[in-house]
Amino acid sequence: MPHATHSRFSGAVLRAAGLNALIALAAAILSFHALFDLGRMTGVFPGWLPLLLPVVVDVFILQATWCALLSTRGGDAAGKRYHFAMLAIFASTSVAGNAAHAFLVADRGVTHGMLSVAIAIVAPLALLASIHGLVMHVWTGNQPAREKIPHIRIAADEQPRESAADAPAPDARYAQPQVNQTDVTM
Repeated sequence: MPHATHSRFSGAVLRAAGLNALIALAAAILSFHALFDLGRMTGVFPGWLPLLLPVVVDVFILQATWCALLSTRGGDAAGKRYHFAMLAIFASTSVAGNAAHAFLVADRGVTHGMLSVAIAIVAPLALLASIHGLVMHVWTGNQPAREKIPHIRIAADEQPRESAADAPAPDARYAQPQVNQTDVTM
C-alpha cells in the first residue's frame, strides 16, 4: 500500500507543478508585454531593446527564487538573505512596472487608472507566486514533511489564570515607551 500512496502523491505533485508552470507562463506573457510596452513608451531603449527589460526584471525573479532555494539547501545564510532581498526588489519592480504601464495606458482618469492598476498587478504577483510554488514543488518533491510539531496538552489545573489586577487596561495610558531616552546613544 505505501507504493500506491507514493505514486498518488507523485501524480499530485506533477499535476500541481504543471498547473504552476501554466500559470507562470500566462503571467509571464502578460507581465512581459506590460514591461516591454513600458520600456518602449519611455523612449529610453531604442529599437528592439525594450524586449530586454522584462527579461531582466521578470526572469531575475526566477533566478533569485532558484538561488534562494540553493542557498537555503546549502546552509548559506548570507546567500539566502541576499537572494531573498533580490527577489523582493525585483518582484516589487515588476509589480510597480506593470502598475505604471496600466496607469499610463488607461489615461481615463484616476478611478479608471486605479482599476487598471489593480488588474495589471495580478500578472506579476501570479508570476511570483507560481514560480515560488513551482520551486517549492521541485524543492520538496515527494519528500514527506521532515518535522512534526508535537501537540502538548495542558491540564486544566495547569492553565495560567489572570486576576482582575493582572488584566490589561482597556487603553494604552499606562504603556511603557518602546525605547527609553537612555537607550539611545548619539
